[in-house]
Amino acid sequence: MTSLVTVSEAVTVLAGLGHELTERQIRYLGLVPSQRWPGRNGGRLFDPVDVTLLAVFADLLARCREWELPAWSARAALTYRGDALRRAIGRRSPRFLLVDSARGTVTLSETRDTDTYAIDVRALAGRVTAAVRQYRVLEPSIWTGAERVPLREITSV
Repeated sequence: MTSLVTVSEAVTVLAGLGHELTERQIRYLGLVPSQRWPGRNGGRLFDPVDVTLLAVFADLLARCREWELPAWSARAALTYRGDALRRAIGRRSPRFLLVDSARGTVTLSETRDTDTYAIDVRALAGRVTAAVRQYRVLEPSIWTGAERVPLREITSV
């Protein structure tokens, strides 16, 4: 079974994991999806790595609100560390994304620093992957705007 979700499905999966993002926030984030379904109205299809990046963004966005930092700080972190984060999720190392709100820095590290806010990327990726797979088992078809189509038909084109 292919583990891909649409934008609206990603919102549902993230909400189930306790992360709040809207479809609009995802669309304006500018994250390049793993795939698109074919055709003129082709939509974004996110794999578990993409959804993990969205979960990291949601977490950083919540922390920015809590620390009274501008929301663009969360987007900047993903923009500047997105490629490294994607590699870290794929390799499952380094384990932590460390955020120093006082200095405004975001780094990846194998060890957790007690002076910074840390996101355990490895654990988050595992939870997101399981949630995406479970969602796709429960909902094997996606809405293409005109009809529900089994995902395997879309991704095999």
